[in-house]
Amino acid sequence: MAAGTRHPAEDGSEDLLPILDGHPRTYIDWAQEYFEEERFPKDGLLLGTVTQLYYGETLTKPMVEALVTEVTDWEALRRDLDEIGYPYDFD
Repeated sequence: MAAGTRHPAEDGSEDLLPILDGHPRTYIDWAQEYFEEERFPKDGLLLGTVTQLYYGETLTKPMVEALVTEVTDWEALRRDLDEIGYPYDFD
């Protein structure tokens, strides 16, 4: 390994890259373990909703509400989505 090159295990990517395997179920399993349980609806993350996001479908208010129990700042969410160029329609 070249001088100054970090070993993959040292930068933490080894733990994060598996969730980006293109399978929504993998993300759901990771998120439900990583985030606090009360953050999600009582039925957990719905595969259908996460799959829609994986395919870049327009994010709607019902989709957001299927992913998290509470959004405290819808305007901040709009700004974040605008910043990354993700389509949404909350009307």
